[in-house]
Amino acid sequence: MGSVTLHRSLNQIGWFVVQCLGRWHAHLPLTSLELTTISYVWCTWAIYAQWLHRPLDVTVPTVLHTQSSTAEILLQAGPQASTPYRQTPLDFVFDGRHSWTLDVQPMLRFRIDPRARPLPRLLNDGFPWFSAPTDALAIIAIVIFYGVILAFGWSFVFPTAIERLLWCVSAPVVVGTTAAFMLWELASGVFRAAYLLYLNGERMTPRFVYYVFRAEHEKVNPVGGLPVHNREFDGAGVTEVKVLVMAPLAVVYVASRLYVTAEALASLRALPSGCFQNVQWTTFIPHL
Repeated sequence: MGSVTLHRSLNQIGWFVVQCLGRWHAHLPLTSLELTTISYVWCTWAIYAQWLHRPLDVTVPTVLHTQSSTAEILLQAGPQASTPYRQTPLDFVFDGRHSWTLDVQPMLRFRIDPRARPLPRLLNDGFPWFSAPTDALAIIAIVIFYGVILAFGWSFVFPTAIERLLWCVSAPVVVGTTAAFMLWELASGVFRAAYLLYLNGERMTPRFVYYVFRAEHEKVNPVGGLPVHNREFDGAGVTEVKVLVMAPLAVVYVASRLYVTAEALASLRALPSGCFQNVQWTTFIPHL
């Protein structure tokens, strides 16, 4: 998306938010469709903020050149490079995140990556990783506030009582399941970090768990890192447990999201009369 298109989109959605705020200030009702759109606008702003820092030409690969052979690199890497690789001999540089290719696809019994090894690329399909507490807090605030916005619809007028009840249930469900996703992801990451310290015979202190959670293994063991891994535990155990826990939450979350979207359109059949009134912007200008 070019800068002109981006600024035009920001102006349009910004004006929409201003209109909604004007209706709220003038005590005019909002429709559930407008409230749902505001929640999408909140997510859109967060995405655009991330795009400000994204690299250009992401479809163009970056070719890495080295003066050393693969054998020399593996020899210098030490014990952490001694385990058999699953994609390339340089798998040891991967930070240990759950991978769609290595963990999820085998569990679901399907593969779409090339079967020949080694692959001509480094693994880049790991699940999101919170490298700093501020990143985690920002993501949690963004996704939870989406559901909080929907909760403002509790005081709206709906065509029927059952529709209002379902909306009042769906909004907290969206917030609760999102928070559960985040907490479970955090808990599984901490557990994997502690288990990795246990396998390598390191002290299981909160500071070391934090370092491993951030994939900073060299701060735990500056010489050889944490070379011992349990591939079955990382690939099958953790992934299967995460899917078993998150699958029911995902079903409930998707059902709530679908109802909110459907109700936002269905409620247009019976709107309060105030929804058809426009904001008198001149009343915001003093002495006019």
